[in-house]
Amino acid sequence: MTYSKKLCIGISAVLLLGSLLTFAQGQPESGASVTTPTQASQQSAPKRIRVSESAFLKMIVSRVNPTFTKEERKEQKEKRIQGPVSMRVIIATTGDVSEVTLIKGDPFLARPAIEAVKQWKFRAPTLKGVPVEVEATIILNFTLSDG
Repeated sequence: MTYSKKLCIGISAVLLLGSLLTFAQGQPESGASVTTPTQASQQSAPKRIRVSESAFLKMIVSRVNPTFTKEERKEQKEKRIQGPVSMRVIIATTGDVSEVTLIKGDPFLARPAIEAVKQWKFRAPTLKGVPVEVEATIILNFTLSDG
């Protein structure tokens, strides 16, 4: 047998084997379940999505403002403590805040900011009708008033 005949037979065998494997993979095994396109899209839907701060803020149903005790307020004014507090916030599928993590900000301002945001309530987030968690970075800006 010549080299070219052996090559043709080898190529034919590989193509036939590849076709059989492709056919077998397309067939469910005995007792295996078949996933419909709808089930596949639901299974591949993300469990958590990241949104912009503006989209995040539009989801708010109720918001609690940060509060300070009289002593804290006095210290804040005396030391002129102000500025932004940046936080990573995750909303559970129920619309409740499940996690708040400080990214950056004065620790004096961070505590009341985190405590307030933990009390915020949101519309239950969904993506194409499937409940999802939502993650966003938000900034609360603390400024001193003259009064």
